[in-house]
Amino acid sequence: MEHGGNVLKIGKEIGVGPHEIVDFSANINPFQIPDELMQVITQAQKNVSIYPDPEYYELRKALANYSSTEIERIVPGNGAAQIIHDVIKLINPEKTMLPVPTFSEYEAALKVTGSNVVHFKMEITNNFELNVGELIKHIDESFDLLVLCNPNNPTGNLIMKKEMEQILEKCQKVGCKVIVDEAFIEFVAASERFTMASEAERWNNLIVIRAFTKIFAIPGIRLGYGVHGCLALSNNHRKYAVPWSVNVFAESLKDYINSVEASVYIKKISETIKLEKEIMEERIKKMEAFTVFPSHANFLLIRLIDHEKYNVERVCSWLLKRRILIRNCNNFNGMPSRFFRVAVKKKEENDQLIDSLLYINNSILNNKQC
Repeated sequence: MEHGGNVLKIGKEIGVGPHEIVDFSANINPFQIPDELMQVITQAQKNVSIYPDPEYYELRKALANYSSTEIERIVPGNGAAQIIHDVIKLINPEKTMLPVPTFSEYEAALKVTGSNVVHFKMEITNNFELNVGELIKHIDESFDLLVLCNPNNPTGNLIMKKEMEQILEKCQKVGCKVIVDEAFIEFVAASERFTMASEAERWNNLIVIRAFTKIFAIPGIRLGYGVHGCLALSNNHRKYAVPWSVNVFAESLKDYINSVEASVYIKKISETIKLEKEIMEERIKKMEAFTVFPSHANFLLIRLIDHEKYNVERVCSWLLKRRILIRNCNNFNGMPSRFFRVAVKKKEENDQLIDSLLYINNSILNNKQC
């Protein structure tokens, strides 16, 4: 399976260090880890010779506070990926509805359990927006699980809370559980209006999956968590989870996430990313060779014009020679060809990418080699 952000492997292949590559393939906050968080992580070094609390009580309490829910509903893990696999193994669904294109880790986890995965296609003609009415029509008693990413990856689309509640209500009637992945929710303006984590106690069939990897730029530390609507499922999740799966550095986030500094940092980052994203969108819209799709997240989905001499692989290769890495979307189930995804980074890096895309655009329009 391919994910973005594999700069170690790519760097070896092209003979450069990972930090010499401008990585637009991973949707990570491009700004440095906040100083206050780095201090907390550094102080955690003194605990490396001590086992973490196997119950993670203080961490769970902090996560519950952060998510405006109850501690009994929280299960932490080694990044969102562990929570995804844990929850799907616990539910063990015979039949799953999976709107596509979406994050490929769900398909991988469902294959492990042998679930019959039914793809609900989100159409390019509708900018890959989820047709909630049609989805609800297709959900019946034969489904055990529905998976929704909100915002969705790689499209950046967002489901409104009212629509999410309509979906949950239908699924509850037919006995279908719903996973809502909110890995990118902190990048959404007024995210508290869209998150379902604070609504978990209302929905016995809801599991929300969240992580701090993206917003705090800590993919090397790994901290994700599940918020369960069903307390029995939450208890089973904690009971069968791999012990000590959260290391002391990830556990130390309990001392930061509810601070004023964290709140200010998240607001500042989300606003900065939104502004940079809008600038990127406007510049790309002026290029005839590319179509950019609206996004509520910290990345953009882009389509390359139909052209006999140019495909996404060629664009990726040309950019990589200039040490720019983007995400080819050809391996996303349900994604038409000629799509790629780029993260929103710092202004100077975004300018570097846009200037490179402009060069490709002009080469295509003038029928020149690049």
